[in-house]
Amino acid sequence: MDALPEGFSRRLDTLLRDTAIERIVVLVCEDDDLARVLADYGAADAGAVAVGAVLSLPRACTRRSGPCEIADLGEAGKPLADLGFSGLAVASNATSGSRVVLAARGERGRALRPRDLAELGSAAQHLVAGDDRAGIASRLESLDEQVCRLDRLAALGGLVAEIVHEIRNPLVSVKTLLELLPEQGDDPELLENFLPVALDEIRRVERLLENVLSHARPSAGSGGADVHDAIASVTQLLSQRARASVVSLESDCEDALPAAAIGEDELRQVLLNLCINALDASPQNGRVRIAASSSHDALRIEVSDEGPGVPSELREKLFEPFFSTKDGATGGLGLAISRRIASACGGRLTVGDGSSGGAVFQLEVPVERAD
Repeated sequence: MDALPEGFSRRLDTLLRDTAIERIVVLVCEDDDLARVLADYGAADAGAVAVGAVLSLPRACTRRSGPCEIADLGEAGKPLADLGFSGLAVASNATSGSRVVLAARGERGRALRPRDLAELGSAAQHLVAGDDRAGIASRLESLDEQVCRLDRLAALGGLVAEIVHEIRNPLVSVKTLLELLPEQGDDPELLENFLPVALDEIRRVERLLENVLSHARPSAGSGGADVHDAIASVTQLLSQRARASVVSLESDCEDALPAAAIGEDELRQVLLNLCINALDASPQNGRVRIAASSSHDALRIEVSDEGPGVPSELREKLFEPFFSTKDGATGGLGLAISRRIASACGGRLTVGDGSSGGAVFQLEVPVERAD
């Protein structure tokens, strides 16, 4: 523990006001016999110790449980008694194993009353409980990030065949050129026509691989996503799947769109999930359309398809984990995660009816504000 949990200072202020305690020092046990001063509250005196100082305390002080009078510790309590303290309470964090000590001095150096000791012990337990909650929240946040990353990788994993196909076609052009070079290397027509084509295909493979990597790895920024870039990236990744499904994948975006207050990874992840679902729902010769527009404070991105649509009574359930509209099928986490991502940046993700049938998913996110 490097700092007091939020709100705990008020708890100590209340303790000083409502009891006969005039000073409390919070110590964190660094080892069995070493404790670091984290905070000092209440009346100061000549024996005060500096915040950050490390005290040597016997195990009888740091390894005990609950509150007690320091006088009851005998020789073990002498280091704290010499600093003017008359009572202490020790509590441990069940998750991390860390221990905290609250050392207290009664008014005018008097012994602490039983009720005051009980309040001190309660405060110590409250402190480690708050630290435990903070640790749990941190771990949950980390798990949430891992789930989002796994969802991105799962979406890419489902596109492996299409990505391989997109790479294989350019390699055929390059292979043809290399096979012709030994015999026709001096042919001006070959160099003028085939060589530029082969170079363009290699550059296309580079762009595709960079695109795949950008979806797989986390971005450094937390906001300011370029909507045009995100849509172009997703449509490139899904172009082969669209062709194989005989579905037209189109985009229609305003020319000048402001940056979105969402991370680049997160925006691409949401769009990839929405577009994959739209392609899967679309019949042959259907159309999936991505449209983007902006108002003064928000961006709207719509992904529409020409599939069967989503019944109104199922639209909220659609965003629940593992829900599927297909009989006997198990859904995934894509839409649930996509809605959470939208909510986390102050936006929202909804589904409705398309103007010509099918479903339309609407993603609204705030515009990135300049500092």
